Amino acid sequence: MELFDVLPEHFFGLLAGKCRRIYAEAGFCLYEQYRLAQFGIE
Repeated sequence: MELFDVLPEHFFGLLAGKCRRIYAEAGFCLYEQYRLAQFGIE
């Protein structure tokens, strides 16, 4: 599976904008929640 089969083509464009810190933090939070849900450990 390719990265852009899952993510929209312009996903990383958000990280070049004015609010890039907010978007990056939101991405890390989403990833952490995904990892917790995957293993079932809070």
